[in-house]
Amino acid sequence: MSGGVDSSVSAYLLKERGFDVVGVFIETWHPEGFPCSEKEERRDAMRVAAHLGIPLYVVDAKRQYKKYVADEMIREYRAGRTPNPDILCNKFVKFETLFQVAEKLNAQFVATGHYASTTVRRSKGGEKEVVLSEPKDKEKDQTYFLWAVPHDRLDEIIFPLEKLNKKEVRKIAERAGIPVAEKKDSQGICFLGEFDLKKYLKLSIKEKVGNVVDESGKVIGKHSGVWFYTEGERHGFEVSKKGVNDEPMYVLRKDVKKNILTVGKAGSLSQSYLLKLSNANLYLNNDFHFTRNRELNEELESKKEMEILCEARFRYRQKKQKVRLFKKGNDWFVSVKSPTPLALGQSAVFYTGDVVLGGGILSL
Repeated sequence: MSGGVDSSVSAYLLKERGFDVVGVFIETWHPEGFPCSEKEERRDAMRVAAHLGIPLYVVDAKRQYKKYVADEMIREYRAGRTPNPDILCNKFVKFETLFQVAEKLNAQFVATGHYASTTVRRSKGGEKEVVLSEPKDKEKDQTYFLWAVPHDRLDEIIFPLEKLNKKEVRKIAERAGIPVAEKKDSQGICFLGEFDLKKYLKLSIKEKVGNVVDESGKVIGKHSGVWFYTEGERHGFEVSKKGVNDEPMYVLRKDVKKNILTVGKAGSLSQSYLLKLSNANLYLNNDFHFTRNRELNEELESKKEMEILCEARFRYRQKKQKVRLFKKGNDWFVSVKSPTPLALGQSAVFYTGDVVLGGGILSL
């Protein structure tokens, strides 16, 4: 229970269904000198728990968050990649913490306010399998952030909002008199909210002035360090040789070793080497796994070569597009048919229909 309307309504709905509900508020690490609303969020969670007549446990996960989310973000940006902290948080902090608390309390399930769904299906061998799938509200669909949650524990997770849209959730909160019914949705990084990421990165990564070059390699400006920029970004670097009527310039690629940013106009984004996936397939690193049953994972791991035609998202809320997912030896790769903005370190999440097939982190 984060203190927001989604987790609050989730707790209410579970209680209405007859579950013995226990709330869990997770305390996480926050960098000094940055705004922090955790005290207010904890107070709201306590108000909701009191209103629903359920206990609320406050759990300290500061060490886990610092190690697996905050420090990992620094390592990835320093290497020139762009990680997704929400995916790291769900995998290593949020669900791991909930499962630990559930075990201590002998609870049968954990539940969150994510807009996602778990569906029971039958595998090829006739065994029951629980799969992660999209919810009713496609605009709020959060399955992109959940691909790394352990697939063998999906049968222990409940998403009470799976068949509701946001307007319906607000109405339920109002009818139930939940104190945070009109509270605005949180934005930004998981648990940190709206957050000056570059300011945080500069606490651990020193600025180092480097050249901004055009596609021909001509120096046209300066930047403060390639680690602070993402492919497709158009702000934060200086372009001195630019006319009044020139179009905006975007980051096309980063050379971490030489500390050089290559920039170009919007039309050049499709020419970035990161987007030529039909010619330079992107490798999915060792975090790649299928969010399906163990039987399927074992079958796929045993094969040295195979190909799966499916759909994928490379960013949250991005429209799904057709991709070719294929295996060579022990490695998995993905290629797309049409150019799409990508950044190394981000997640590729694969779908068959509304079911999440699996996911991985983009690498070269």
